[in-house]
Amino acid sequence: MISIGLLVNRKKDKDYEYAAQIYKALKNAGACVYADEKTAETLDIKNVLDYTKISAVFILGGDGTILRAAAQCAANNVKIMSVNLGRLGFLTEAEKPDIHNAVECVIAGRYNIEKRLMLNVQVVSAKGEVLSAAHSLNDAVVSKKNLSRLIDIGLYVNGQLADEFDGDGIIISTPTGSTAYSLSAGGPIVCPKLDCMIATPICAHTLYSRSIVLKCSDIIHIKQKAHGEGAVLSLDGRETTFLNSGDYVKVTKSELYSEFIRIKEKPFYSLLRSKLAIWNESKD
Repeated sequence: MISIGLLVNRKKDKDYEYAAQIYKALKNAGACVYADEKTAETLDIKNVLDYTKISAVFILGGDGTILRAAAQCAANNVKIMSVNLGRLGFLTEAEKPDIHNAVECVIAGRYNIEKRLMLNVQVVSAKGEVLSAAHSLNDAVVSKKNLSRLIDIGLYVNGQLADEFDGDGIIISTPTGSTAYSLSAGGPIVCPKLDCMIATPICAHTLYSRSIVLKCSDIIHIKQKAHGEGAVLSLDGRETTFLNSGDYVKVTKSELYSEFIRIKEKPFYSLLRSKLAIWNESKD
């Protein structure tokens, strides 16, 4: 029996309309369904979501919902089938009308897997002690703790100083993350099939500091040059760690990959045009 997860963004599926459709279709197909706690309670599903016990997960929401689950999925070799209930949905595969077809394809194994590079991000003390370590799909961002002050950033690649500037911070992104915060900060759009990382300054107080595209085998260190009031490290938009004076961030390519289920071919550049057009529209 195939075991499938169901993770629902309650703000996007308030009445659990689409979650109920997927659960019914999965149950009718003979799948064992595990759901997040609130969805399990609402739809009377007995198995609470456990990533170690499933092979794939249906994620209902938008890109943010996917990002919150990506590291756990990658660590447990769980494939992601995403249904777009958000506005943009760069990472999502299916739209609302495609739900039943998506379930059929997952149950029958009629799909391809698209692997996306992830980052391994460590916070290291001045003494060289690893204080924390995590994985991210989109980006790692070092930003200022005090909104009214700039921070002095040093970007080192393979031990060599690559850039140095005062600014609001720096973004290290994957090709997947190149269409997220990095793009808003002036970074390049990078094809997600490339193996690389992108370092993009945030509001650098210099004229020469620009994005740098790096090899995925490079080792990146981000350091605060001067003794300031500290900085904040966030991964995929989630605040995770306050950096003290002397702490630095080490970023490398992760050994993990996010695996996305693709049931239909979506050429990247045509998808990019359509999604950017949506992005440009008013929310009204």
